[in-house]
Amino acid sequence: MVGHAAYVELNPLQKEIADLKTRGSIVVHEVVVKSAAGQRMKKLKKMGVDKGEAEAIAWAIETHERHKRPIFVSADARARRHAMANQLVAVDMMGAIVEWVEEALLDRATAIKLTVVWDDRTQERGRPRDYRTFNGTYSHRLSARQARLGR
Repeated sequence: MVGHAAYVELNPLQKEIADLKTRGSIVVHEVVVKSAAGQRMKKLKKMGVDKGEAEAIAWAIETHERHKRPIFVSADARARRHAMANQLVAVDMMGAIVEWVEEALLDRATAIKLTVVWDDRTQERGRPRDYRTFNGTYSHRLSARQARLGR
């Protein structure tokens, strides 16, 4: 994760973040303002991208070769558009879930349990716009993933 998310957006969780860092479960990357990534971050912020997402996009672009870049995950459609415009694969939470399940990082049954709240249409937090049911949305997203990967 990037510094803004770790230290600003998740400020109340500093003890937990420190514990996760100590265990090696997360790594926090900070973008140096005067670096190429810092300049890209500044440009993205001027274009209206949130600071944390601008930092993540800039870090991924400037520190990874194109074919080795991490997937950018955000609920913010504008941030995802900017990430894609900067040659990153960008997904929302459902897209991330598909990635994790397909890469055997998350059990599908657990994913279903974690997203059951999205079946209540009044719950909008994190629910993708195209979400109807878990299985239907998963199937649609999996097809898009396979097309992206050329499978």
